[in-house]
This record gives sequence, structure tokens and C-alpha cells, in this order.
Amino acid sequence: MLLEFDSLLVLSLMLVLFGGVAMSYNLAWWWSPLMTVILMLGFALTGVVYVTGRFMITDILITWLPISLVLALIATVIRIYIDGKSKRLIQWLTIISIIVIGSTGLFTYLQGFTTMDEAFLDELSEEEITSITIKTSFSPGDVYVTELEEEDEIEDILDALSEVELRRYYQPVVHSNITLELMSDQKRNQLEFYFGEPLVRIDRYIYKMDSDEVVDLLRDKRD
Repeated sequence: MLLEFDSLLVLSLMLVLFGGVAMSYNLAWWWSPLMTVILMLGFALTGVVYVTGRFMITDILITWLPISLVLALIATVIRIYIDGKSKRLIQWLTIISIIVIGSTGLFTYLQGFTTMDEAFLDELSEEEITSITIKTSFSPGDVYVTELEEEDEIEDILDALSEVELRRYYQPVVHSNITLELMSDQKRNQLEFYFGEPLVRIDRYIYKMDSDEVVDLLRDKRD
């Protein structure tokens, strides 16, 4: 199972906090919260513009300003604490901070690698898939729907999915081209695939697959 929290977000918050304190070290203490807020909002704005291509200042302020203020408060406490402390202590605190941030960065990188079994299929292990719907779209409003209910066809797709290895993908993507819906007695489970690159969306995350064999198989199944 994937971890419930996003370690990339945790890493970003740690970098902002470290940067806010470090950049103000040779300045007055009140520069620390100011630097922290600027860095946090800058990170958020850059990420939103990169992913969506839109300059959503109002949404960013509503979502990230409260977080920025909390980080600014923490940065202020840390900055005031280290004032007047020995250079050796500050060096040790810096080293420890770098080790923690580096370890989190490594964990974030490794967390980006998973399998389709771990990210999706394991949750279906107790469910019986009764049908599969493949919705293929080459342009908005132009959708081809294929219904699969034969057991051997369902097994073909599940077997192909179980062999897929995944890596987190952070670049922006356009709308998906293939939606795969796996129906069971309990619920509908959905995957979204993209043409051009072997990408798949699972919940709110996008992954790059190690091959495009699944996409080719789904296109072959289309009526």
C-alpha cells in the first residue's frame, strides 16, 4: 500500500523552513518569518503554474498562506533560539538538519517507485471483477466505449496490469485518453491512461509505466 501522506510536500516544507532560517542568519531575527513566507508562497506559485499553467494567486493565498504563517512562527522560534548560541552548536544543528532533509529526499525518491499491484490491484484482491469498461477518447466529446464481461478478457487485462512497474511522474499532462473502469459488486475502480507516453493516473497521482504494453492491449480491445 502507498503511504497516505505525500513525502514530497513534507520535503518542500522542510526546505522552506531551513531556507527561511538559514537566509536570515546574518540578519535581524524578523527576516526569518518574512523569508519563510516568501519561500513558501514562491514554492506554491511555481508548482501551480508549472502543473496547471495558470496564475492562481487567490487560490494560492487561501490554501498556502495559513501554512506559510505556521512555518513562519516555527522559523521565528528557531531563529530566536539560535541567536547567541555557540558556532559549534549551530554547525551541529545545520549538519543534523541537512541529514534529515537529505534522508527525507531519498525517501521521497524511493517512494516514487512502486508497482501496479501495490498501488492499485492489491485493493481489489478481495473483490471479484465482474466487468471492465474501456473508454477511449481521441478528442474531447469523441469517446468510444467497450464493455468486457468475458472472464478470459478480464484476466488478460488484470495479468497485464500486474506486470507493470511504476514511477511517480511530476510533469504536467493533458486530459487522459483511455479510462479503464473495473466493476465489482462493491464499487467501481478507475484508471486513466495517456497516449504519447506510458502514463497512468491512480487516484490523485500520475505514474510513468515501464512499458506501453497495457495501453496497446486496451487499444486492441476497443470495438
